[in-house]
Amino acid sequence: SGCRTVLVITGKGGETDTRDPLAEAMGEPQRGVLRRGVPQWLEEPDLRSIVLGYTAAGVRHGGQGALYVQLRKAPGHA
Repeated sequence: SGCRTVLVITGKGGETDTRDPLAEAMGEPQRGVLRRGVPQWLEEPDLRSIVLGYTAAGVRHGGQGALYVQLRKAPGHA
């Protein structure tokens, strides 16, 4: 569609990245998985041809719970 910047909302996860004892006993994953994982995914070789870069979003767009992702110009788009 020609978009050059997209807003990716990851959420902030928990107050801390540690597990609570009940969640750990139940085998539940740590909170904040998207917040930690999305930047790693955006840096993978398969996405480098699409993603130019990313930065934390401004407060009014989600702050630490969101990212601005800048996309490379698609071939054939001016």
